[in-house]
Amino acid sequence: MYLDYYRLVQKPFQINTDPDFLWFGRNQREALATLQYGMLENKSFLLLTGDVGVGKTTIVNAFLQGLDRNDLAVVIHDPMLDTLDFFNYVAKSFGMPGNFKTKGGFLEAFNNFLLKSYYQAKRVVLIIDECQLLSHRLLSEIRLFSNFEKKGTKLINVFFVGQLEFNDILLRPENRALRQRIAVKYNIPPLSLEETAKYIEYRLAAAGAVRKIFKPGAVRMIHQYSKGYPRLINIIADQALLTGFVNSARYIKKGIVKECAKELDISITDQSAFKNVRETTPTNENASQSNQTDPLPEARPKIKIDEMMEKLASVDGKTLREKMDALNLKRSSSIRLVLTRICRSAFDPKELELSIESESRNLISREDIIELERIKDEADDDILKPLLEMLWEQFN
Repeated sequence: MYLDYYRLVQKPFQINTDPDFLWFGRNQREALATLQYGMLENKSFLLLTGDVGVGKTTIVNAFLQGLDRNDLAVVIHDPMLDTLDFFNYVAKSFGMPGNFKTKGGFLEAFNNFLLKSYYQAKRVVLIIDECQLLSHRLLSEIRLFSNFEKKGTKLINVFFVGQLEFNDILLRPENRALRQRIAVKYNIPPLSLEETAKYIEYRLAAAGAVRKIFKPGAVRMIHQYSKGYPRLINIIADQALLTGFVNSARYIKKGIVKECAKELDISITDQSAFKNVRETTPTNENASQSNQTDPLPEARPKIKIDEMMEKLASVDGKTLREKMDALNLKRSSSIRLVLTRICRSAFDPKELELSIESESRNLISREDIIELERIKDEADDDILKPLLEMLWEQFN
């Protein structure tokens, strides 16, 4: 709607990985260089972490685009797989024949594949996105990939890419062996104010802008509301252009950004978007009634959490994927990833409760909230439906 008004040829702040809009600051360049270094030096295991929306996928895509034609790279975007499913997915992605029924059969064929690649001077890299979703059992299997070597040279590089909590997973005693094998680590921080300004300017120019549209004050407000996370910068800036068009504003000023942040329910002090916080202090009209009739306000959610734990304990990865597929949740859906992470962290009622509260902050777009409400109403099974309702409660 606003393209003609601002003389743009395409939307500058779409949430995608279009290479025409690829902008890298110092930290993003360092992250890309880290991946390239890990590949060139054959470091075997590498870890790239960053918070939600910081641009990990963009960096991985840039890395893949820069690979040599002899390099063999596979990316696994949904690692919540059973062991044999994982092995067969890896084999199929690398073009290996066969549908393996046993772990031994896969390892023998995979070893032969890696040796053939080694003799052909081909480098092999396996990139596991959303690595914080990996089960301990699958992590242990992947750790053994480091045993594939020839004359002291590792035959495969494994790059873990995921959120910050994967560092906590690695600190668990049972993952000590894997932690010791990760030779290179890099964490991507959010953009600074200066980088945010350059990011916005670059994307506008790539979209065809011939003049400055965002005033410096507006850029500062976008950085304050987004905390420097590119995904949230895109959401706010896109909404600001739409609002500016509706108001016939030649420039986007900080007042428009504030208005958009209010519409998106984003505050400067709390990055979690679309999270409505209820007043905790009762009014004079109902204060006495509240104190008399609700002496144990936390008892009801606790029972609900305990019931959910019992149900989640019987759900494996395949069943969960089938349930999410039945709700028409795309593999790229933020809600699908949130549900998967919640189920992965459900070790006890308290962790489940904290996970639901924490993961609700990762739903930062209006589309996320609309989709959550839709599937909450459409779900009819006794596992996902109560989980979705509990997630929805975080926004009300």
